[in-house]
Amino acid sequence: MGMVTSKRFSTITILCCSALVAINSYAAWPGIYLGGQVGWGNVNETGISRQDMGDLINSAISSDNFTFRSFNGTTNGNGLAGRVFTGYQFGCFGALEFGWTKFNNLPVNATANVLDHNTSSTALASSSGTIKVDAFDLVGKAIIPLRYHFNAYGKLGLAYLEGRSNASVTVRENGNKSASDNANSDITGRFFPTFGLGIAYDFRPDIEMDLSWSRIQKMGDSQEIGSADFISLGLAFHFDKWCVFC
Repeated sequence: MGMVTSKRFSTITILCCSALVAINSYAAWPGIYLGGQVGWGNVNETGISRQDMGDLINSAISSDNFTFRSFNGTTNGNGLAGRVFTGYQFGCFGALEFGWTKFNNLPVNATANVLDHNTSSTALASSSGTIKVDAFDLVGKAIIPLRYHFNAYGKLGLAYLEGRSNASVTVRENGNKSASDNANSDITGRFFPTFGLGIAYDFRPDIEMDLSWSRIQKMGDSQEIGSADFISLGLAFHFDKWCVFC
């Protein structure tokens, strides 16, 4: 019974691919593929929060006996990003794909004016650092063959988004430097849904280029890390000899 089912599935796959060849003689081979993408990434990260700044100041002056008079934090989540991936294309209309995305290091800066109750004086604190963000995703891919070597696709799955931060702070009281400190920490990783759309062009059955957009959507009340977008141009290589269903 299992052999009959396997043969039937293989027959359907062959018929599917044959029908596609009639539309697009350069359709990508079913089987294992490897590739990479590069483009613009945006991580919706808040940067150094008031609480983070307070912890840095506390560490620098060894006291939490102060209150904020003002606080301003800035960051830039835009920049170059890249992704490498591997997958398995089932027949001509679907695939399962695993990828790793490296986003641009986010520069973060913050300033704060605090009242140090130990000295009854005003202190100015400034902080700078970077946040490094990575994502690992597992997605299902639905493919729609088009004419003239093109195909469109949509992706849906789950991504694990994680980050690491480092920051330094300098505290000055009455214009004089009083203390400084450095801190490194891991941002709690979270699983979020991810989805995307793309269009691909098959140069040959083993070489494919695509233009795509994908998003990792923040869910829940996570304050440490936000949603991420990635617009990219990619290249994939297909290997027909590793197609176990063909």
